[in-house]
Amino acid sequence: MDARMYWLFGVVIGAVVLVLLVLTVINFKRYAWLVILVFVLLIAAISIFYLYESDIAASKDAFSASDIVLSEAQLTPSHGSYYQFSATIKNLSTVKQLAAIEVLIDLLECTGDGSDRHCEVSESSQKQIKLRLLASDAKRVESYIAFSNIAIERADDQWRYTLIRGIGR
Repeated sequence: MDARMYWLFGVVIGAVVLVLLVLTVINFKRYAWLVILVFVLLIAAISIFYLYESDIAASKDAFSASDIVLSEAQLTPSHGSYYQFSATIKNLSTVKQLAAIEVLIDLLECTGDGSDRHCEVSESSQKQIKLRLLASDAKRVESYIAFSNIAIERADDQWRYTLIRGIGR
C-alpha cells in the first residue's frame, strides 16, 4: 500500500468510529449489534492489511539461496558455551546486496566406525549473521553461537551447518 491508501484507510476508520460514537450516544441498546459488527470488521481489515504488508516486506527482502555460497566453514570453541562459526560467503547476485544470512548449526553425536557410523543431532542453534556484502563480492565472516553445553573441540564430522535463507537489499 502506498501513502494514499493509508490516508484513505485512516479517513474511513475515522468516519466509522465517528458514526459508532453517534449511534452509541443516541441509543446503545438498539445499535449494539451494529457497533460490535463494525468493530469486528475493523479488526479483521486491520489484520488482513498487516499480514499483507508483512508478506510484501518478506518477499522484497527475499534472496535466492542459489546466489549465496558458503565455503571454508569452521566451528571452534570460544568461551563458556559459545562456539565461533566462521565461513567465507560469496554473493553471486549481480544486482542485490546481501544484508544478512540465517544459518542453522547442528552439533552431532556419532557412534560406530566406518560404514556403521551413525550420527544424531544432539543440539541445534539458529543464528542470523548481519553483513553488508555487495553484489558479486565475497568476504570472511565470524559469529559467536551459544549452545547449552560447554564448548569443546569438534571434528569436522561432528557438526554441520545449513543455510536457511539470505536477506537482501
